[in-house]
Amino acid sequence: MNRIWEAVMIALLLLSAAMLSAAPPGKEKAKPAPGVVGEWLFRSEEMEIRLILKADGRFTRTLKTAEGEETDAGTYSAKGGKLVGKPEGESETVTLNYRLVGDNEMEIIDKDGTGVRMVRQKKAAPGEGGDSPSEEVRSSVPKAQASTGKRPPTLVLRRTPEPREKAFTILVPRGWLAEGGMMRWTPEVAGVNNAIEAKLDFTVKNDAAGTVMARWMPDISYADTSGSLAGGMFPIGSEYNGNIALPKMSITDYLVRAVLPRAFPKAADVRIVSQQPMPKLAQPYIQWARAVGLPPNMTYSGGGVTVEYKENGVRYRQLMMAVVEDFGAAGAGLWKSKSTMSLRAPAADFKAWIPVLKLIQESVHINAKWLLDEIRAVAKRAGYVGEVQANIREIDRAITEHRQKTNAEINHQMYLNLTGQEDYVNPFTKEVETGSNEWNYRWTNPAGDVIYSNDTNYDPRRDTSLQRQDFKRTPVRKPNI
Repeated sequence: MNRIWEAVMIALLLLSAAMLSAAPPGKEKAKPAPGVVGEWLFRSEEMEIRLILKADGRFTRTLKTAEGEETDAGTYSAKGGKLVGKPEGESETVTLNYRLVGDNEMEIIDKDGTGVRMVRQKKAAPGEGGDSPSEEVRSSVPKAQASTGKRPPTLVLRRTPEPREKAFTILVPRGWLAEGGMMRWTPEVAGVNNAIEAKLDFTVKNDAAGTVMARWMPDISYADTSGSLAGGMFPIGSEYNGNIALPKMSITDYLVRAVLPRAFPKAADVRIVSQQPMPKLAQPYIQWARAVGLPPNMTYSGGGVTVEYKENGVRYRQLMMAVVEDFGAAGAGLWKSKSTMSLRAPAADFKAWIPVLKLIQESVHINAKWLLDEIRAVAKRAGYVGEVQANIREIDRAITEHRQKTNAEINHQMYLNLTGQEDYVNPFTKEVETGSNEWNYRWTNPAGDVIYSNDTNYDPRRDTSLQRQDFKRTPVRKPNI
C-alpha cells in the first residue's frame, strides 16, 4: 500500500487505512477537473494535511504531526468522481472517490464509502500552479460546537445504501457523513463465536467531529467466567471459549461501563441522566427465538440509558440502548449484546435534534436478499445449515404474524402521537410509511429520498440544488375509524 496516500486516508478518515484499489494500467492520463484545482486543508487534533492540486496534473502534500513535517509530490488526475494519484517513486496508482460540495469543500471517500471533507484554501486561477500559500477560507478542524442551534426548517434526506455490502439503505441528511458499515471479524480478533456473523459499526453524523450523531455498534458474544474453576485465569477482555470474557451485568452498567469507554474513549465527567426499560427492542429477538425453537431458558431484555459527558470541551447528551441475550444457567455464562446504538447531540440542543436522529434510526430498510444470504452463511459457519434452511419461511411468517398482532393490540393513532410519528401514503408505491410529525410538510421521490419542511413556500421541485424535480407530497394516511 502506498505510504503517502495511506497517510492521507488516516488523517482524513481517522481510521485504519483501507486497502486501496489500483487503477487499471495503460489508460490515457486524464486531465484534472477544473473544480478540484487549488489548495485544500484537513486539520484534526492529531495532524494537519495540506493538499495542493495543480492545473498541470501535479500534486503536493504536506503532513504535519507532533512528530514533525513531511512533504511529498506526484501526479494525479480527477475525472468522473475519481481522484487517481501516483506519488513519485511509486509504481502503483491509488484511486479515491471525490465529490465537490459547493465551491469550497471537497468530500473524499474511500472504496467502503467512508469519508470526510477538506476545505478549500485557495482556488487556482487559470494557468496558475496553485503552489503558493494563501489565506485560509476557514478552518477545517473537526471540532464540535457547544451548540448547533436550531435544527433546519427544511430537512433533505437521501436514501443511501450501506456502503460495504449493501445490507440496508438508510435516510442520511444532505451534507451529513455516513461512515463504516458491515465488517467481518476473524477468530483472532475476538474469538470464534464473534467471527460467525457480520458485524455492524456504522455512523451517520453532521460533521467530522460527530457533533450530532447516530451510531450503530457491533453485536458481541461474551462469557461470564465467574462460575468457572478456571475463571481467574481469564481477565476481562481476554478470549474464553471463543468469546470475550466479561461478567454479566445490567443493561445500564453494560452501556455505561463497557460500551461508552470503548466507543467514546474521550468521554469524561460522565453522569447518568435517566434509565428506561425498552421491552419493544427485545420483541423481534423473542419472536425469532420462538420461531427457530431456541431453548426457553434463553431470555432477552431491552433497555436504554441517557448520559451526559464532556468530550473535547463540549457537553453532550447521549441516549444509548441495547438488547441483552442471556443463555441462562445452561449456557455456562454465555451472553450477548444486540442492537447496540447511540444518539447524541450537544446537551443544549439534544431535545431539538432527537426527532432527526430517531428519524434516521427508524429509516433502515433491510436488503432481504442480503439478509437471507447472511442467514445461510451464518448457518454454514455455525454448522446447522439444514435446520436454518427449513426454518427461513417460518421465521418470515412468525415475524409478519407478530407485526400484525402488535398493530391490532395497540391504539395505533395513540402510539404515533406518543412517539412523535405519523403515517404517510407514498404517492409512488401507495404503501403506508411511518415518518416524523415534527414538520408540517413531507415529500418523497421514486428513489426513496425524503424531505421534511416547515417552510410554506418551499417546493423541492424548484430547488435547483437537488438536481431532480420528481418529488411529490406524501399525504397523511386517514385513520380507519
